[in-house]
Amino acid sequence: MTINLRGAYATKRLRRGKRAVNILRERVKRLTGAEVVKVSEELNKYLWTRGVESPPKRVAIVVERGEEDEVTVRLKGEEGSSE
Repeated sequence: MTINLRGAYATKRLRRGKRAVNILRERVKRLTGAEVVKVSEELNKYLWTRGVESPPKRVAIVVERGEEDEVTVRLKGEEGSSE
């Protein structure tokens, strides 16, 4: 699935990176109904590759269910993700 992070650009430049991560978490929570959303290390690095001022506008992800109210979000194509 692809998540649009364009909304992060509506905030101040130095808050865009953090806002992009929060948007990702909020959308995954809404789509899965999970209480806890864990972001993989590679996905986090991808979101911060261009710095705090210009995060990617969209990201392709894979969502994996863990225990009861827990999901893990991985970058599509990341090793260990089921596509």
